[in-house]
Amino acid sequence: MILYSNLKKVMINGIEYQATPILNLTSEKLKGKIKSTVSEKEIEKFLSTNMFSSSQKIFVDKLFSEAEVNDFQVIMQNG
Repeated sequence: MILYSNLKKVMINGIEYQATPILNLTSEKLKGKIKSTVSEKEIEKFLSTNMFSSSQKIFVDKLFSEAEVNDFQVIMQNG
């Protein structure tokens, strides 16, 4: 999988847009929606509501950190 985070200039019909790569992860088992850009408190609430295990929480934390470092967003939601 490649996220196109290296796009510097995106133009459509002569209009420049800010490109933000987004990794959207969905599951029928998830309740609600969370973005990697929200506060730690909101992330913890989402993880608790969805009964993530300790190892799953660590994985999500690493994924969200990776998103921040590499300028992309992660969305996790019911789908």
